[in-house]
Amino acid sequence: MFLLGNWVGSFQLSVISYQLSVISYQLSVISYQLSVISDYHWSSVA
Repeated sequence: MFLLGNWVGSFQLSVISYQLSVISYQLSVISYQLSVISDYHWSSVA
């Protein structure tokens, strides 16, 4: 039973780390889009 609980805990940790990596990827994509939008905005203003 302890081994099963340990496996479930490690599985939950892997799922959490996967979700965190997905969130960080989405944040990098959003920051990239914001930089592209700001570059386009300033180039259009200039």
